[in-house]
Amino acid sequence: PGYDKMRKMSSFVALQTGVTVGSKVELTIDLFTAVGVLVLANKDKKQLEADLAEVRKMEKDGLFTYDEDVDPAQFEQTRDMVMPVGRRRTESLDNIVLRAAGPTPTGRSSANLLPVAIAAFAAGALVGLMAGRRMK
Repeated sequence: PGYDKMRKMSSFVALQTGVTVGSKVELTIDLFTAVGVLVLANKDKKQLEADLAEVRKMEKDGLFTYDEDVDPAQFEQTRDMVMPVGRRRTESLDNIVLRAAGPTPTGRSSANLLPVAIAAFAAGALVGLMAGRRMK
C-alpha cells in the first residue's frame, strides 16, 4: 500500500524496487538492505517538503501489509541480525550520510565507509539525473 501512495504524490519521479506482492522483506538496517529508492522532485518547495514528510511518516508507520505475523515463540534471531530497540528502523539514511561525511568517533578507518559513500554518491547522481529530466 505504501508504494501506491508514493506513486500518487505530486512530487513523484521514480521508484526503484524489486519488492512485489508476495516478496519476502527484511528489516532495513543500511543502504544494502533497503527495499527501494524513491525519487521526488517538485518546483514547489512546500509541496516537495510535504511529500517527503508523508514518506517519512509512512516509513515509521510501515510501508507493507503482511500476510502473517511472526510468532515470538518461533522467531529465531541470527548472530548477524541487528534488533532495533523501540524503533522500526535502526538508522535513517540522513544519519548514515552525516556519519560518512564526518570523522568517525570510534576510530574506524574511513576506508570502511567507502561502500556507503559510493552508494550515497550513486543514489545522489541518479536523483539528480531524474530530477533534471523532470524539471525540463
